[in-house]
Amino acid sequence: MSEEVKNATTVVPMTMLWSLTFNGVVGLAMFIAVFFCIGDLKAVLGTSYTFPFIQVRVQATGSTAGAAVLLMVITIIDLALVMSTIVAASRMLWSFARDRGIPGWNWVRQVDPKTTIPARSILVTMTISILLVNSLYASYFTACALLLWRRAQGSILDPKSVIAEAENHHISEDRKNLPGSAGKLVWGPWRMPEPLGTIANFLACAYLFVVFVFTFFPPATPVTPATMNYSSLVMGAVAMVSTFYYWVWGRRTYRGPVVEVDLGGL
Repeated sequence: MSEEVKNATTVVPMTMLWSLTFNGVVGLAMFIAVFFCIGDLKAVLGTSYTFPFIQVRVQATGSTAGAAVLLMVITIIDLALVMSTIVAASRMLWSFARDRGIPGWNWVRQVDPKTTIPARSILVTMTISILLVNSLYASYFTACALLLWRRAQGSILDPKSVIAEAENHHISEDRKNLPGSAGKLVWGPWRMPEPLGTIANFLACAYLFVVFVFTFFPPATPVTPATMNYSSLVMGAVAMVSTFYYWVWGRRTYRGPVVEVDLGGL
């Protein structure tokens, strides 16, 4: 999505930082409020509701109607989350299609010239989500499967703008020396001085590894078909299908990320 943003090297990191800060503060406040309003802990743990947090809201409001209103707020937020996840997954799908890394890449990578939106990749992502019933899980694991290699540099302002793909090797060999090209990576304006940068990256990767592992855990034991966490099934299926496609056909067309160059400087 950075390719659709002006001044992406500055705007995107700043947006991520402010989003993390805002959501962290709001999330902490939410946790504190829930802990203060949890009420009877035994009733929450032994509730007949599917999710214990529903019982917390029933006890806090004193009525099922009040709890329903609070749950509606959560549902609206979840819908916004699903939409943002589909947007992110569709852009990753489009990027991988541009790199010729998926079946039907030539069709999926097309961008609507009027709206400059990758409508076809959005349609494919939503179709996968609908077929897998749970749009949040479908979008998330589609994104994980496609997150093999991404670049977050430069910007695409218009599909008709002067952009050269790596397949057009006859444009100029000088682009190998351009900033951001292979062999000459350039630091952006947002950079943490060493060794703080390496330490921060290590801690982030360690945290993500733990989160990734626990993502596949069931919510409770014993595990039944109703309480099973099927994200492991989805992830495994995507991994096997992706591996099969790559060895059968994908390695013939996929040659790594396509290099995009603004010809305005040539």
